[in-house]
Amino acid sequence: MASIPFDPADILRIIQAAVAPVVLISGVGLLITILFLGLLLGWNVALGCTLLFVAALLSLVAAMLVFVRELFEALTALDLSVRTPPD
Repeated sequence: MASIPFDPADILRIIQAAVAPVVLISGVGLLITILFLGLLLGWNVALGCTLLFVAALLSLVAAMLVFVRELFEALTALDLSVRTPPD
């Protein structure tokens, strides 16, 4: 049976690209839900909302850093593919 060669870094990139938006969206959605429940039920949710907001912002920053790193890798690969080989 032929094995398919794969690079573990590629798998990690795919996982990062899939997880970052989900974490961001679920964090913001949970934050809004807690705010509404706190308002309806009279709960003090300031600490929980603060922590969720900070976590959502940190997830956003992490996703942006991953994006910038991927952008640099793509530009480097493009630069390497456009260069003419030395004679």
